[in-house]
Amino acid sequence: MTPVPSPGPLDVVVHSGPADWWVILAGLGPLAVLIAALLAFYINWRTLKQRTAADQTALDQKRVADADALRQKTEADSPCGMVAPYPVGAGPGVGSR
Repeated sequence: MTPVPSPGPLDVVVHSGPADWWVILAGLGPLAVLIAALLAFYINWRTLKQRTAADQTALDQKRVADADALRQKTEADSPCGMVAPYPVGAGPGVGSR
């Protein structure tokens, strides 16, 4: 197939005046999207750090509560209601001679 030339010359109009405000605003669209993405990333990062800290605090509190419950159960199960503060044969002064 041979190319067919256009029937007449093609007119090209160049607008040489200042750009309209909506053209400038449309050109800033990608920058606005980038700023919004960075803001969302920062907010999500802070949320993740806050949740991590809250989870760690909850685990620490649970660990302390479990240790207290075990100590109370051990005291309740002992015959005289008291539990030795040291394992048998490991008290203060043992083996320090």
